[in-house]
Amino acid sequence: MSWHLKYWDTIDQLYWSPGLLGLTSIPKREWTVDGATVTIPSSHLQNGGSIYTRKGTARENAERMRRLEEPLNHIFDITFGIAPSQTIRRLFFLTAEL
Repeated sequence: MSWHLKYWDTIDQLYWSPGLLGLTSIPKREWTVDGATVTIPSSHLQNGGSIYTRKGTARENAERMRRLEEPLNHIFDITFGIAPSQTIRRLFFLTAEL
C-alpha cells in the first residue's frame, strides 16, 4: 500500500475507533427517550463539551474529506516531513531556467 493510501486507511481506522481520539459513547441505558427527543445526563458533557454523531458512512466521509483542504495539508506535512532536506531545498529554492 502506498504511503498516501495508508494515510486514508488511518483516517478510516479513526472513523471506526473514535475512542482513539478521546471520544466516548453514551450507553443507551443512560438515555431518556420521550417521543423524538433523547435526553442524556449532563455529567456526560465535560467542560461544556459538545455531542457528536457520525454523518454518513466511512466511505462517504472519505469522499467528503478528499475534497477538503485540511487533509491535503496533512499529506503535505507528511511529505515534507519525510523528504530529504536537499529535495525540499531544490523544490522551494529552484530558480527558473526558462
